[in-house]
Amino acid sequence: MLRCERGGDIGPVGEVDGADNSSRLTVAKQGYAQIVERMQGKPWMSEVLAGAEKAGAGARSGDASLFRRDLAVNCTPAQGGSATDLSSVELSLREAGQPAVALLIARPNPNTLPVPEGSEERNFIALISHIQAGLGKAGAGPASSNVTATGYGREFLTVCFLVNDLGKAVPIARRLAEADQPYAGSFLIVWDGTKMRRILL
Repeated sequence: MLRCERGGDIGPVGEVDGADNSSRLTVAKQGYAQIVERMQGKPWMSEVLAGAEKAGAGARSGDASLFRRDLAVNCTPAQGGSATDLSSVELSLREAGQPAVALLIARPNPNTLPVPEGSEERNFIALISHIQAGLGKAGAGPASSNVTATGYGREFLTVCFLVNDLGKAVPIARRLAEADQPYAGSFLIVWDGTKMRRILL
């Protein structure tokens, strides 16, 4: 997930939102372009690169709406945004528009970011594969249109599964996640398309 701390030169979102201050917006666009450039050629950033490039291109052509949204949802409150690992997952679920189960695995040290392709990330990817296989075997999903959205934040490792049977999907995801012995504070979010509920692991 693109984070403001990857390029502190973009300034707080509050400055970007000052539409009457073109110089601040110009500086923010330049900083954002540098962030996109840093993501290129890094496999672990490929998931967000296309969206970031689209937002940057729109901003350069005069439509900063995607650019502002990206900064708002990916910058922490301290940086002027509203993003937390949890809020990013909830936004993904709402935008999915169909039933889904999200897994949030608490990290042992929220003062760090996961090392790209390190053991923490590899173990999480393995867990995702186990859950996907379990959902598929039970006929609960992933749905044909499923795109698994993953995040590697400071507080949580996150993943969302679109499903076609919540009644089957929830116990499978819960059982496999608990078997992985997650850290305290880990939980599932169940989204039925209209409301969310949490299940502690």
